[in-house]
Amino acid sequence: MAGYILKLDNLSRSHSLKVYSEEVEINTHFPTQTLRDKIKIGEIEDVAIQMDPTQNDPRYCIVSIKGKGRLNYTIPELETYQARHLKSTIETQRNEFQRKAESGKSESKLASALKNFPVIRKRFG
Repeated sequence: MAGYILKLDNLSRSHSLKVYSEEVEINTHFPTQTLRDKIKIGEIEDVAIQMDPTQNDPRYCIVSIKGKGRLNYTIPELETYQARHLKSTIETQRNEFQRKAESGKSESKLASALKNFPVIRKRFG
């Protein structure tokens, strides 16, 4: 996989994220270990930003990433500009992923239509 597009750490360094072209990697850091989760861009349904009630400061917020099924991730203590940048990056990658998926479907429909066309089948089949 190619390098990441975006890398962020939250204020307390308890969470870090890397956004790749096809997935988002979420690391939750504990004193003795790190848990790493990966969610594919195509599985992300929503990215929500809300003010962080523990900070009581509009410069910090919480980002919630909702995936298909029961995939839900919450990243606390992100600065507001980081959260907005994260949301726009994920949405851009998700739109790109959907565009690629739709173009792949249309290409396969065209290929199957051409295979079924009698003149082409006689000449090239």
